[in-house]
Amino acid sequence: EPTWIRAATEAMDFVLKAMRIDGRLMRSFRAGKVSHPAYCEDYAFVLEGCLAIFEATFDHRWLEEAKWAAGEAVRLFADDDTGGFFTIGHDAEQLVTRPKDLIDNAVPSANSVMALQLQRLALITGDRELEAHAISALRLGRDLMVRSPLAFAHLLEALDFYIARPDEVVIIGDPEADDTRSLLEVVRQRFRPNKVLLVTDENGTSSSGLELLKNRSRRAGRATAYVCHNFVCDAPTNSAEELAAQLG
Repeated sequence: EPTWIRAATEAMDFVLKAMRIDGRLMRSFRAGKVSHPAYCEDYAFVLEGCLAIFEATFDHRWLEEAKWAAGEAVRLFADDDTGGFFTIGHDAEQLVTRPKDLIDNAVPSANSVMALQLQRLALITGDRELEAHAISALRLGRDLMVRSPLAFAHLLEALDFYIARPDEVVIIGDPEADDTRSLLEVVRQRFRPNKVLLVTDENGTSSSGLELLKNRSRRAGRATAYVCHNFVCDAPTNSAEELAAQLG
């Protein structure tokens, strides 16, 4: 829905332009002024939002912003000793202890969002370090999910993504062309939570350095879809029907 995409893009543009000061995301905006360094959850939701806009628009700017948010979240909040992510950054005012946001309430926790979105970004980029940080958040909440699953619904979603062999869908073609749109319609015709989607007009090896684009190219001069799992792909196809069969 174009109006929703436009609203999302404008909202994220505001956050990144007005609330990012000297490369540091801030938490509050009032009367034209920003204050307080952002928490881990702020970076987590910026990461989620940028990935969602990227998959809706295929504008690589949003993938770069997602990579920025992920890298900064790891730098500022990751706990390399016991796993997961602290709530406040190492550059913020230090408390007696550094808490970790784990429980999924009305708003999912920072660790839950990071556990899911870092996995998704890792599938697109091939960055295994991001995947390792995501898994560390899952391990941190493993026993808690068993004891009280209703308190960790979003973390369970991240766990489901991890064990579900998610689809990595690449379509090489002009996003505005009819042959590309027919393939996209297959991917979007029903809710597929355990997937990542990458659409680009690049042909052949990727100049962007994305692992998921390596050795992907058009076939027979038409938009071509690849369904992959852990970067190993089924036979490429130009057919919407065959793509639907591969996705199941």
